[in-house]
Amino acid sequence: MQNNNPLMSPNNQHFIRKLQDLPQFSGSPEEWRMFIVAFKETTNMFAYSNVENLLSLQKALKGDARSKVESLLIHPSSVNAVISSLQFHYRRPELLIRSQLTKVRSFPSITSGKIHEIANYSSMVTNLVAFLENARAAPHLSKPTLLDELVSKLPIYKREEWARHTFAINKPYRTICEFSSWLQQMSTYVVMATELNTPHVSSEQPSRKCNRSPKTVLTISEEKFKCIFCKDNHRLYQCMKFNKVNNDKRWEIVKTNRFYFCCVFPGHNVYNCTNCHIVRNIVINYQRTFIIEKVHVSNIVTFRR
Repeated sequence: MQNNNPLMSPNNQHFIRKLQDLPQFSGSPEEWRMFIVAFKETTNMFAYSNVENLLSLQKALKGDARSKVESLLIHPSSVNAVISSLQFHYRRPELLIRSQLTKVRSFPSITSGKIHEIANYSSMVTNLVAFLENARAAPHLSKPTLLDELVSKLPIYKREEWARHTFAINKPYRTICEFSSWLQQMSTYVVMATELNTPHVSSEQPSRKCNRSPKTVLTISEEKFKCIFCKDNHRLYQCMKFNKVNNDKRWEIVKTNRFYFCCVFPGHNVYNCTNCHIVRNIVINYQRTFIIEKVHVSNIVTFRR
């Protein structure tokens, strides 16, 4: 079977060798310069042929960049056309500058409450200066309007510090390079100050639980209201059968079940009973005989001689 692939033809197979990978390029303006420099340097250093360069381009080009030259990535003779097309779309300096300025302009203004963001802003301005210098767009570093945009991102008291700095250096025109150097110094001071004043936050969350002594909850159930004498659903003093027995028997029942003699309620005593109007300082003479009498007005039972 005949092989029609120009890359794998018998005349080209012995030229194919291990290639140095190019940085991936997807169409971002920031990726362009590194990509094109790597392509030219590897071609000159290793004397790559069109076949080898085509293999490298097929591997490195992604996304939008690949879609623009897709039809040219099929034959080694089209390598120069691929590079020319990519240069037309991505080599323009204004694209690179516009991309970098868009990033800086999208950075939110720094407020006093978020002064620590000045470190990130300083890094972005430093990158902008380096990019414009490497892209041979240094004249943009002297544009006063661009400098004003960068300064306006700072809080008012930092803008005042920059104004005092500009008077101190006694130059008619300030550049973005000078602003970047000053901003780096200011960000260093701010970082040191914020790290010094940041309170230590313990990893252990404080417990909101307090040590409280256990409390006993009194639960009243229907069982409490059953008559201990006849087992019907009423209190002892309401029991007709209990009222018919003699006094000695009734007194014995009250004492055995430890009922308070005034109201005939379990658990009550002379100091905490709220169900009767008997004076609290009564002294009980257990050797005397008492008669239980029901008081209808207050629904309590009292004892009297």
